[in-house]
Formats: sequence, structure tokens, C-alpha cells
Amino acid sequence: MDVFNQTGSVPFVVGDIRTKDEIEESTVWQNLTETRMFQFTSAINRVSFSPMSPFSVVALSGLTGPWIDIATQTHKFSYAKTKAPFSSIAFRKDGILVALGREDGVVDIYPTKDHQTLLRRFKLNCGVIFCLAFSPFSNSIVAGCGNGSVHILDIARVNEPIRIDAHTDAVSSIIPLESGNIWVTGSHDCSISVWDFNSQTQLSKIDAPEAISRMVNKGRRVFAASGENLFVADILSQATKVACFAAHTRPIVGMCIVRSNLVTASADRSIKVFEPSSFSVLHSIKVHSDITAFDSKPDASAIAIGLAGGVVQLKYVTPKQTEVLEKAPQATMPANFRVFKPQQSKKKEKWNQRLKKFEFAEALDLTLKEEDPSIVIGMIDELDRVGGLDVALSGRDAAGLVPILEFLVKHVANPTWSHVALKAVMSFIRIYRPVIGDVPSVGQLFDELTKKIHNELGLQKRASEIIGKIDLIIS
Repeated sequence: MDVFNQTGSVPFVVGDIRTKDEIEESTVWQNLTETRMFQFTSAINRVSFSPMSPFSVVALSGLTGPWIDIATQTHKFSYAKTKAPFSSIAFRKDGILVALGREDGVVDIYPTKDHQTLLRRFKLNCGVIFCLAFSPFSNSIVAGCGNGSVHILDIARVNEPIRIDAHTDAVSSIIPLESGNIWVTGSHDCSISVWDFNSQTQLSKIDAPEAISRMVNKGRRVFAASGENLFVADILSQATKVACFAAHTRPIVGMCIVRSNLVTASADRSIKVFEPSSFSVLHSIKVHSDITAFDSKPDASAIAIGLAGGVVQLKYVTPKQTEVLEKAPQATMPANFRVFKPQQSKKKEKWNQRLKKFEFAEALDLTLKEEDPSIVIGMIDELDRVGGLDVALSGRDAAGLVPILEFLVKHVANPTWSHVALKAVMSFIRIYRPVIGDVPSVGQLFDELTKKIHNELGLQKRASEIIGKIDLIIS
């Protein structure tokens, strides 16, 4: 499987023209036609969407943390005033808890349903709390601090925080990988490090051209804001540089993954949507003032932009447009793509209920039992779009993996579906590569899948050579 390590994806379709997916992605962002402005007393240094419905936005504005309800586009309340300005925010994956970091080294944890109840408070002697991240599978939160240290805080028990001296300058960003054991930190000391927090050891490190201010990941790739540059690193085994280029003309102040694409916001008053493999710009948004913070809903139906002067601009899709977007896959897409509610059979609506409840693994398992492979392909593509594909595939035993591998072996070379099936292949490799050989049945299917992909690559290569010769003869 060297091809995956070298390129990050299998180039089944090659061409310079703008693809259907790129055109569709640009159209999605053009639907953000409604705007609402909120004025606050202090500069906005962070905006963050809650991860679960009903989605809301928290904006950090000096000593307050206003909560903006997306459904009604109203400012409902603010987190209590503090002695020092808020500097960072993180939601737990299930949306039940929110953590707020302050410039005086204090971390406050609140239940999202009651902003007046302080659940826990940690006072760390570490300088500004630059970043926070909840562990995916444990009751802990990790704080990146101004003195270069990382603190692991246990929410449930009153324990002394675990301190790791991770960098020589402020830790500006920290993200967990799927397992929750491996974490990636970015720092103002111009470096990115990969850590095993269980053993408190640094696994690898890579230097960036400038200080790291923001960082997100998609699979094994990490995208870091380094001034106005976008620095991309592969962290599967040893951290290696993939690319580094000037994405904006001024520093990047916000980053997130939306609809499987990378979105960056810069102080140059522009927001750009990048395809994360080719780094091509799919769409750009210009605003009237300097951007200080940015975040988006996973489906791009609403974005929050912090602007100079303490302004939060909320751009969103009108309810009428949202209804059209939800029905569009059924009305316009071919039958072999994103088929979730075929009119001829109401029994096939069962996976939709699981999907709406964010039960991604159960939704995928239900589609695998159907005889129509287009249902499974549609589910894989939808899970990847909402960022739930890795969740749907992880944590499985051999019995849970065999049906998925059997399906991929059968359909990965189908030219109609290959670009979607390969997303599941890449996700499977990221999660299970270290243990593939432990179960013979799984290893045998994986070897068969590998052989099929290699054969397809050979055919693609020969076809490309023939087309090139034909073009040469014609010219």
C-alpha cells in the first residue's frame, strides 16, 4: 500500500477541469445569503459553534462569553464576567459540556444547559490558556498554556493536573486523533509535535516556517496556520512536511474542516475554502472589515465571523433554502449517489433515524444489510461529508469489519463509486493498519482489497499512457 503513504489518495480521476463536486461545493457556500450582526463591547478573539443540535455560537469578547442562538438569531445570554479576559473555548464532543480558558491561567467548565452553574474550576500557574480540547474517549480535558506546557485535567475527580513541558513557547493549538491517546500540539516556537499522553512521550516533531497560531486535522494530515502560510504535515508514523504555501496576504486567524474541505479565515478580510488534497480554492468570501475569529457549522449552513470592533457577523441559509438543500440529493442526484429515502420502500428510512441521532456506526451497518450498493455508497459519502466516517468505522471487532471489507472489495473499482469507496478505504487504513494482521479473516480481505486497488492503478496508468499517445498523434 505504498501508494497511500506517498500520495495520501489514489488518483482514479485526473484532469484540469473543474469537477462536479467543486462546482457543488461553491454553490453550497453561495447559499449563505442571510446576515445578522451582533455588537459587543470588546474585541472578538474566538467564535465556536456547539457540536450538537440545536447549534449555537459562543463568542469570546473580553470578560464575557456571549451565547448566540442560531435557530432564532438572538443573543440569549453571556457567561459570567471574570477577573481576566476569556482566551479559549472547547465543547465536548457530545455537546454537554463547554470549557472556557482565561488569560490568568484559569479553566472553567460549565454544562451547556445551565450557564450559571460552574461545574469545575482549575487554577493553573501557566500563563494564558491558549487552547483547550476534550479527550474523545475519557473524562478529561487538555489545556495548552502560554509557558509552553500542556496540562491534562480530570473532570470527574479532584486530582492534580498532569503537566508536560511540551514546547519552549506558548502552545497555541492542540487536537486529539481518533483514539484519544495520540495528540498533536502546535506552538509559537514554530513547531508541531505528536504526543502519546498516556506515556507522556513525544513521538515526533516537525518545524514550521513561522509560529503556529491555529491547527486542524483531517485523517492523518494536520493543517496549521503559520502566519499567512498554510503548513501541511503528515503524522501517520513520522511527522513529515506535505506542503507549505501562502494561502492569504495577512495572518490566518481561523480554521476548520467543513464538508470534508479546509476553510481558512484571514485578517486580509477573506475566507477561502480549500480542497484538502490538491489545495485548490473552491470558493472565496470577502467581508467588509478585518477578521479576528471564524467558525462554521459542519454542513456550511451557517458561519460565524468575528470582526474588528467587537462585531460578530452571522451568515446563514434561509429556512426555505435549507429545505431545498435537504431535498436536493433526492431530486437531482442520480440513483447511485446519496440515496437515503427511496420512495418505493419506506423500510429503508431506518438508517436515516440513526443518522439523525448521530449513531454513525449503526447507520452504516443498516445500509450494509441492503441489497442496493448505492445505498451504502451514499451513506459513506454522507458520513464523510459530516465528519462521521472515522467514527462509524472505529471500535469494531472482526465481525463488524468483515461486511465493510467485503463491500469495498466488491465495489472499490467501480468507476461510478470509486471516489467515494476510497474514502472508506483511507479511513480504514488510518484506524486499523497496526492491527490488520491480527485477525486472519480481516487480513485476507485486506490483502484482496490491496490487490484490487493495485490492479486498478495499473489499468489507470496504462490508459493514461494510451490517451497521451493518442493526443500526441492528433496534435
